[in-house]
Amino acid sequence: MKEIVEIAASKGMRLVNISDHGSAAGKQMNFGVIVNKMRWPREIRSSGGKTVSVLAGIEANILDIDGNSDFPNKLSGKFDLVSAGFHHPIGKSAEDNTQALENYLQRY
Repeated sequence: MKEIVEIAASKGMRLVNISDHGSAAGKQMNFGVIVNKMRWPREIRSSGGKTVSVLAGIEANILDIDGNSDFPNKLSGKFDLVSAGFHHPIGKSAEDNTQALENYLQRY
């Protein structure tokens, strides 16, 4: 974490997000970032004195045109950020992906 903060501070960033992978990436969702969130300070000062805020996030993969996701919605309040996206294309066109995203946003 300290290394990430040092790099972020050197680039002038004031905020970073550390995220777990969603299960559609072929990984099991273990929610390690929630455990680490309790251990990390909310803000970390770099060696140069710049403060970087640290968010805990999760990747939510949109699975189908209806906007279903691999993220268990009951855990949404435990994360600072839920990042929705696609690991695999939905349907046969960009319009299908757009529709899936719109449906996801309406649902969640």
